[in-house]
Amino acid sequence: MSSKTAPLQNVSFQELYNVVCGAASQNPAEMRAASERLKELLEVSGTCNALQEIALQKTAPLQVRQLSLIQFKNLITNRWRSRKIIADDERPIIKTRCMNLLEEEDDLRTLRAFYAVIKEFSQMSFGSQAATMAELVERFHATLTNYYIKLSENFSLLDLASLGNERTTEDLMFMHIIFKCLANVAAWLRKSSQKTVYEKYELWVVQANASPSLIDDSPDAVYPIRFLVQGMVLFKDSLAQWVPVRKDGSENVTVPVNQALPKEFVDRAVTVLVTNFIPLKPSDLEGWMADPEEWVNSEEKENEQWVFQIRPCAERVLLTFANQYTQYVAPLLVDAFNAVVYGITFNQWLDVASSEVNSPNTDYLIVKRRIAWLIGKWVGDKCASPNDVRIWQILVHLLQDKGTGTEVVRLTAAAAVRDCVDALGFDPQMFSPFLGQTASEILQLIGEAETLERNTNGEDYLFKGSIMRVVAQLVSSAKEDSASLSVIVVPLLRESLSPSLISHLDEDALSLWSTALRNTNTIEGINGGPGLIDLVPLAISLLAGNLDLLGKITTILESYYLLGAGQVVQRHAADLFTAYRTAMDQAPIMNIKCLAVSLILLFQMAPPATYAEALHTSGLFSKFMTAIVEDDSDALILTHYITLMARIAIADQQMFLTLMAATATLRNTEETVLWEGLLDQWWRRFDNMYEPRTRKLSAMGIASLVSTGRREVLERLHSEIFNLWMDVLGEVKETLEKKQEESLNGQTTILTLYWDQPPPSFYSNTEDTPEFDRRKASYDNDPVRTTPLAGFLAARLQQAEAACGGPQVMQTEYLAKADPIVVKSITEEVFGRQ
Repeated sequence: MSSKTAPLQNVSFQELYNVVCGAASQNPAEMRAASERLKELLEVSGTCNALQEIALQKTAPLQVRQLSLIQFKNLITNRWRSRKIIADDERPIIKTRCMNLLEEEDDLRTLRAFYAVIKEFSQMSFGSQAATMAELVERFHATLTNYYIKLSENFSLLDLASLGNERTTEDLMFMHIIFKCLANVAAWLRKSSQKTVYEKYELWVVQANASPSLIDDSPDAVYPIRFLVQGMVLFKDSLAQWVPVRKDGSENVTVPVNQALPKEFVDRAVTVLVTNFIPLKPSDLEGWMADPEEWVNSEEKENEQWVFQIRPCAERVLLTFANQYTQYVAPLLVDAFNAVVYGITFNQWLDVASSEVNSPNTDYLIVKRRIAWLIGKWVGDKCASPNDVRIWQILVHLLQDKGTGTEVVRLTAAAAVRDCVDALGFDPQMFSPFLGQTASEILQLIGEAETLERNTNGEDYLFKGSIMRVVAQLVSSAKEDSASLSVIVVPLLRESLSPSLISHLDEDALSLWSTALRNTNTIEGINGGPGLIDLVPLAISLLAGNLDLLGKITTILESYYLLGAGQVVQRHAADLFTAYRTAMDQAPIMNIKCLAVSLILLFQMAPPATYAEALHTSGLFSKFMTAIVEDDSDALILTHYITLMARIAIADQQMFLTLMAATATLRNTEETVLWEGLLDQWWRRFDNMYEPRTRKLSAMGIASLVSTGRREVLERLHSEIFNLWMDVLGEVKETLEKKQEESLNGQTTILTLYWDQPPPSFYSNTEDTPEFDRRKASYDNDPVRTTPLAGFLAARLQQAEAACGGPQVMQTEYLAKADPIVVKSITEEVFGRQ
C-alpha cells in the first residue's frame, strides 16, 4: 500500500499501517503485540497525520479505518497543540482532510464521522479551533436543520405497521445523529455568544407577547406552545445566574454590571406572564365544563405539569422572578393587588367572599372556585386559623351549590375541607354544627363522581383517594360522635375495596376503615343506616384471600373485637374462623403470630358460647391441635398456639373438653394422644413465654385443665404442673391489700400487681382515639390480671378433687407421687393466700 504522507514525517507509514491492522486483528496474540507497539508509535511525530490518511483509505478494511479514526480523534483531542506529535505544517493539511471524511459511500458512516468532528470541535474554545467550528456551523447548520425537519415530518405520520421496515430504522438512526449534531452546534453557539442575557431572551419575550391567535399547541403554529414552554423552562433555570444581589444582600460579583437583568426587562416579562399566560383561557373553561373531575385533577398535578403546560410553567417562572428579583417584582405585584383589593386582610376578605359565594351569576364560578382554593391553601399553610365560622359557612355553601358548571367548585371545596380539617389547631367542637351537612354533601359528591367508572385502565384514582382522606380526617376529628358518618364510610369502603379498584385504593381505604373503627363507639348502624359491622364480611374475605393486606386487616379485626366481639362472632363465627384457618395455612410466620394474637383477644372479649361450635366446624381448633401434637411448626407459632389454648381453657373448661373430644373424632384418633401431645407442648413452650402476664395465663390455663379431672392432666400434677405453678408464683409476687372504705358492700379488695406493664406494641398507635381507652380497659379487666393466682389455683384444685373422686383419691392417686417438700410449698403458697 502506497503512502502519501509528507516527507517530514518521522513515523514509518507502512509500519503504522501494519500495526493498526494487527491491533484490529481477531487473533489475540497478534492484537496484544500490535496494541503495545501502537502505544509507542502514538508518541512519534507524524503519527496523527498518518492515522488520518489511513482512515481515508477507502480500500483499507473497515475495522482498520475505524480504529485509525478513533486513535486520530483521541490524538487531536489531547495532543493538538503538541509540536512533538503534530508539526506546524501538518495542522492545515489535517484540517483540510477532515472534510474528506464526509465523502463516504455509506451515508450513515459519513454522518457518524461528521458527528465525531462536530463534537470535538464544539468543545474547543481556542482561536483556531473556534474558527474551524464556526466554519463547520456556517457550512452545515442549515443543511442539517432541513434534513431534521424533513425526517421529523415523515415520523409525524408513522404507524405501527411501518416500524419493522429497514428504511424506517435507517431514518431513525439518521435523525438521532443529526439531532446530536444540532445539539452540539446549539451549545457551541450559546457558549460563544457575546450578547447580554436580556438580549438573548428578548426574542422569547417578544414571542410570549405575541397575539394569542399566533400561539397554539400545534407544530404548524407561528409560536408552538411546546417551544414557548421549553423557552420558559430555560429562562427560569437561568435567572438565578444573573441576579445583581444575592439573597443575603451581598452583591453578586460574578455577574458583570451589564449582564444583570435591568428593571425594565423584569417588569415587561412579569407583565407578559401575568396578563398572557396565567389567566384561564377559553379552552380551560371548556375543559372545566366538559370534564370537571379531570380538570380538578390536572390542577392538583401542577407539580408534574409545569414542564409540559404553559400556564403552570408561567406560574413557576413568576415565582422564580419573585424570589430572585424581589426588589423589582414585589412592588409590581403589590401595586397590582392593591389596585384590586385595596389592601384588605384575610379576615376582611372572608366577609367579601361570604357575599360573593352567594351570587347566582354563572360568571362567578371561577371566583367561587378560587375562593375555595384560597381558603384551603391559606389555612393549610398555617396562614390562618381553621376555627372561623365564616370559613365553614362558605365551604358548606359551596358544597351545596349545585347547577351547571358547579362540579369543579364543589370538588375544590371538598379539597379545602380536607386542608382545613387537617390544619394545626383544628377545633372539632367548633366544626361539629357543620359536620352533618359536610358529610352529606361529600357523600352526594362521591355518588355523582365519574372518575373511577370512567378510568377503567386505572389512569386516575386521585379524586376518590382524596375524598377518603377528607372523610378520615372528619371521622378523626369527630371521635365518639363519628358513628353518624358510617353512612358515608361504609359505601365508600365497599366501592374502594371492590376487586376492580382495590389495587389502586387499598392504602387510603384501609386507613379510613381503621380510623373509623378506632374513633367510633359502636359498630351498629344509626337510625337504620349502614353500620361498620356490615363490613365484617368484607374483612373476612380480605383475611382469607389477600396476603398483601393481611397485617392491616388483622389490626382492623382487633378493632372490631374491642368494639363488639360478641356481635361479630355471633353473626360471622363460622366464616371468620374458616378465613383464619385459610390465612394461617399460607401466611409468613410473623403474620401467623399476629393472627394468633388477634384470636387471643377475641377469646378474651367474646362469650365462649358464641364461638364454640364454629371453632370446631371450621377446623380451626383441629388445625391448632394438629400443629401442637405433630410439633413440626416454628417454636414462636407453637408458643402462641399454647397461649390460645390457655385462653380458651380459662374461658370455659367444659367447652375445652368438648372441643378435644370432637377433634379426636374428627382426626380418628384417641383423646389420650391429643391430651399427651398438648401437655408435652404446654410444658415445652412455657420457657418460651417471657412476659409475666403470659406466663400467668399459662399457669391459669393448665389449672383449668386440672379442674376437669382428666387423668392425663392429673398424672402430671406432681411434676410439671407443680413446677410451673411454683415458677409463676415466685415471679408474679402478688399482694392483696385490703382496706375498709365506705361503699355499698362496706369493703373493697385491691389487687396490687408489681410486675404488670403492657408491652409498647399493645396500644397499636391508638393514642388520642377512643380505642386507646378500649385497649386499656381490655388490659385492666383481663381475668388474668384481676384474678389472684393463688386463690384461682386453690379453687381449681378443689374442683379437681371433686372431679376425680374426692380428697382421698387425689392424695392416693396423684399427690402421693409428689415430693413432700413441693406439696408443702404449694399448700403454703396456694392455700395460705386465700
